[in-house]
Amino acid sequence: DVLQVPAFLSRQTDLISDIRANLDELSTRNSQLEREQATNTTFQKDVYPFLIGGRLQGRQYALVMSATVPEEIRDSVVSSINVAGGQVISTTVLDPRFNAGEMAEKINEAMAADPAFRKVDAATAAGWTGEARAPEIARAAEPRLLQLLKGSFVASVSGNYAAPVNGVILLTYADNEQAPAYAEFEKQFVTTLRKSNVRVVAGEITTAPVSEIAIFQNTETSTVDNLDSRMGQISLVFALGGEGGSFGVKQTADMLIPILREPQPLPPAGP
Repeated sequence: DVLQVPAFLSRQTDLISDIRANLDELSTRNSQLEREQATNTTFQKDVYPFLIGGRLQGRQYALVMSATVPEEIRDSVVSSINVAGGQVISTTVLDPRFNAGEMAEKINEAMAADPAFRKVDAATAAGWTGEARAPEIARAAEPRLLQLLKGSFVASVSGNYAAPVNGVILLTYADNEQAPAYAEFEKQFVTTLRKSNVRVVAGEITTAPVSEIAIFQNTETSTVDNLDSRMGQISLVFALGGEGGSFGVKQTADMLIPILREPQPLPPAGP
């Protein structure tokens, strides 16, 4: 056994040398990846204003978002629209963890006098709200339903709802605490907008706990799944400008970014 000690120590020395060599190689690779990532980020930042500048000139948009969307993402989206020459004229923030029963009670009480209204319950209130709210946001109309649901489903409203818009941006950030009915609201909301010929783009960030891209794809709504990057914000602008598809880095994406075509003619505002 004593005679085997030198051989054992030699093998240990060789193993340590191999580990150090592997660590050095990994360190070199990581440094290269970090440099490439930094270069890529700088490139996106530098070309960003040239790619989107003026593409949405004179166009007005409504922003509808979950209260769970990080504030910096909202700010980045609004900034992108501004850089592209457009303007977000209204922002509606919704609580995706709402109580469907309370929503139904509010709606039934407020709409009871309307002979055309059909009573809703906890199972149908969210879908009905999505369908009913779409016209309030997309065209010049008094946001009666938005005001009615403030403090429950609607977290806040701001901006100008009296002017029609050229499109709607729907931002989501789904997690396991989101009410299941919220997805039904989103589906009916974008479906109604599309039937009214209002351009709508739905988006989320790469780190969203639960992806909702497939929900919007089923309604043939254009989507962006990486709005936390300049590339995703470029995709949003091009999608609002007329390019259709699912853009981003997740498995649900059709393309990384839209085809960089010339802007399409300005569509009329409102449905």
